[in-house]
Amino acid sequence: MSKGDTSVTDAALSGLGKMLSGRVRLPGSIGYERSAPFNSALISQPAGVVTVADQSDIATTIRFAADHGMRVAVQATGHGTMAQGDDVLVIHTGDLQSCSVDPDRRLARVAPGVRAGRLVRAAADHGLAALTGSSPGVGVVGYLSGGGIGPLSSTFGVSSDYVRSLEVITGDGVVRRVSLDEHPDLFWAMRGGRGALGVITAVEVELPALTSVYAGTVVFPPEHMEAVLRTWADWSAELPDAATTSLTMMNLPASPAVPAPLAGRPTIAVSYASVASPQRAEALFAPMRAAGTPILGETGQLAYADLASIFNEPTDPMPVCRDHVIIGELTTPVVDALLSAAGPTSSTTVTTVEIRRLAGAFAQDPPLSAVSHRDNGYALTATGVVSPDAGDVQADVNKVMAAVAPWTSPTLVRNFTDTDDPETLRKSYSSDTVARLLAMSKNYDPSRVMAVNGEITSTAR
Repeated sequence: MSKGDTSVTDAALSGLGKMLSGRVRLPGSIGYERSAPFNSALISQPAGVVTVADQSDIATTIRFAADHGMRVAVQATGHGTMAQGDDVLVIHTGDLQSCSVDPDRRLARVAPGVRAGRLVRAAADHGLAALTGSSPGVGVVGYLSGGGIGPLSSTFGVSSDYVRSLEVITGDGVVRRVSLDEHPDLFWAMRGGRGALGVITAVEVELPALTSVYAGTVVFPPEHMEAVLRTWADWSAELPDAATTSLTMMNLPASPAVPAPLAGRPTIAVSYASVASPQRAEALFAPMRAAGTPILGETGQLAYADLASIFNEPTDPMPVCRDHVIIGELTTPVVDALLSAAGPTSSTTVTTVEIRRLAGAFAQDPPLSAVSHRDNGYALTATGVVSPDAGDVQADVNKVMAAVAPWTSPTLVRNFTDTDDPETLRKSYSSDTVARLLAMSKNYDPSRVMAVNGEITSTAR
């Protein structure tokens, strides 16, 4: 339903504001723009943005939405956020910034507005490692709610497996502490279910003892792209759990913001991180270094707190289109298809084709987690930056997906699923997980308040 189909008016939303310590931002008012997704190609127009100040504000907003036939979406940094319609209230948790580390227990307690970079630095002060993703700007809680696949996933597995407890306000407006011993069903669902049943207001997460890693990203020129891709396909399949790797075929524009060796031509980059000894880690990487002549980048020992720097993720919103698939093995036909669709002679407008190896500890499947499909080999994501000069980027993204389609899995990985289509999102979960989440939603979210962001519960009932 839309806002026009309900009795909700701006006056009613203003009345909600009077019940809160935070504020309700209506369309056209200062602060409403905080609902914008990080992907600026998406236009979000919710009924209002509630900048919450505490747990009570979140519970009040959820109950208001239920009473008025509305739904809620949760947002902190905008990463992974979909466009919202005018039947939605965006609960913006960006002002909730509590972050503390207990070095004796090796635990961190994090509020939903905290970004990964802040937690990583706080943990590093005590010789501990926060298992976050490749971007320091992504919110910790949002990342963990979808599972979390980080730069050391082959060694440590899915990041949400390290969550020890959560505080959750479910879709019925009730505040619950959730752990293995308290509401274990919610503990299972909230680690990987991506907020399908409620809003996470705090996470307590374990921090492994780790101060440094051997890591880096090495970039090769177009004439070495084929050799590097073929070598990486064979080499990555045999890596031990001590190492995690990804490969990116790049077609970056000629721009002052792009390093000169990469600008305006195809290149290929190999990222690598290992917890093995420097000597062992360097020896493991030697076959990739020998696959071509690097034009940029290096590998070596660096502080764990600096690990995300090897990925150089964008810090500012930009308009993109992307798609994601899973491939079991990078066989010769798959590599041939990728080179044809996105190689140096393809003239593609796709900016990056990233392939992440999913193996090692990632493949472990603890029983108390909604994260599914851990037995996949590689996650492939094609991304194009939308601009007036870029041409039909979506068509080129589709070409990459079509090229590898004969070898793709019917399953997906939730952290990489950038869509709000419920049927597509269901592919990110096993059928048993979908059934269990749907059954739980009837108890914890009877008014379907949380059925936004394309969550799988939106097609229930």
